[in-house]
Amino acid sequence: MPKKQTRCSTCLWEKVCLSDEALSKGTLLKLQILMFNSQRFLFALTLICLTAFAAYLIRLNDFGTSSALKVDSADRLALVSYKERLWWISTKGELLYSAKPESVLSMAFVSGVSVNDLKIDPAQLRLIESLREVITDNKIVEVDLQEKCVVTVKGIVIYFDKWEDIIANLLSLDSAVSRMEPRSEYFLTANGVILKLRGGQIGTD
Repeated sequence: MPKKQTRCSTCLWEKVCLSDEALSKGTLLKLQILMFNSQRFLFALTLICLTAFAAYLIRLNDFGTSSALKVDSADRLALVSYKERLWWISTKGELLYSAKPESVLSMAFVSGVSVNDLKIDPAQLRLIESLREVITDNKIVEVDLQEKCVVTVKGIVIYFDKWEDIIANLLSLDSAVSRMEPRSEYFLTANGVILKLRGGQIGTD
């Protein structure tokens, strides 16, 4: 009589446990692979974004540089003082951009200007154009439109009644300025006589 085969519940349980353990390891491995791939994807995406952003900054910088070059190539009329900064203005009276401090070495700056919508008052613009010779004179550092005066490199302030007076006597001021006291105030008459305010007289040659 053949023996009756019996199924060992313990062995069956062990097989089931082993199958579950194998399944868990496989799932864990898949999750690890998925996480690794996700990290690689995020890293690649971040790298692409950073590269694109860097390219954008480079293009932006190139654009700003090219724009500045275009402005520099334009006819800059003068330097003006506005809101405690120096600005280059165009021949149309537009504020172009702020100037570097060393720009005053190339020409005098104009103060006392009226600005509306980033543009110089038309009447003042015409006056600045007529004073081009004065502004570019190497002994003048400031031209004040409101006070109607100029300031020389020695801090000397010279007042006058009409702008034509300073234009007409500009060349003869060279020798006169050399005899003036630094940080003093003078008045220029229409016939070229320079009077020291609070006494004294200096005649132009």
